[in-house]
Parts: sequence; C-alpha cells; structure tokens
Amino acid sequence: MDPALHLAQLESTEHDVYEGSGRNIFRSYGDDQLEKTRPVPKPQPTPPAVIPPAAEAPRIRLRFFGIATASDSRRKVCLTQDGDVFIGAEGDIVDRRYKILQIGPSTVDLEDLLENRPYRLALEH
Repeated sequence: MDPALHLAQLESTEHDVYEGSGRNIFRSYGDDQLEKTRPVPKPQPTPPAVIPPAAEAPRIRLRFFGIATASDSRRKVCLTQDGDVFIGAEGDIVDRRYKILQIGPSTVDLEDLLENRPYRLALEH
C-alpha cells in the first residue's frame, strides 16, 4: 500500500453526490445545520404494558445451623453452603456476597449484596 495522498483521485470524487443521511461528507456544517438535515424519526406505538406474575423470591443455598456466643458476648451464626462453613457476627459478610444484618434467637437476617435483596433464614434442627 502506498501511504501517499493522491490529490487527483480526491478531486475526482469531490463532485460526486453523496446520498446517505443527507449530509455531504465533503462539506463542513455548523451544528444548527446538522440538526436540520437529520431525518425526524417516526414515533413508534408503545407496546401494551406486560405485568409479570408475582414471583416468589429465589431461595439461597445458605443454611443456618447454629448460634455461638463468643467470649466478648457477641453472637455468631454458623452457616453452611455446599460443604463450606461460614461463621460470622452482625455486620460481617459471608461467602463474599451475604451481609449478616441481625441475629435473632432462631433466625438470621441476611442481605444479598449482589442483588440488594433481604433474606431471613430459620434455624434448622
């Protein structure tokens, strides 16, 4: 390829009529002239609103199987998922996804940080 600019070839195409969006690529326009040459889109009819059926919140795979009280009187929960065990107190994040919000006597409230969805797990016996 020859990187040199061939002015004769450019001049031969300068007088060609460009038919695309109405803008000649060989002329410079001001911003106000560009707005005038753009085609106005036709309004599309709005589709009818589809209301999705009420879906139940998806279940998480974490299971709540115990509560422990540390020497500093902080309550910690024991959670398991696929053979992994997680122990955490209120405010801790387990499985890099769930924040422990509140520990009750037989429940634990979690927040899914990826989907911003709360969950309540009951103690399994």
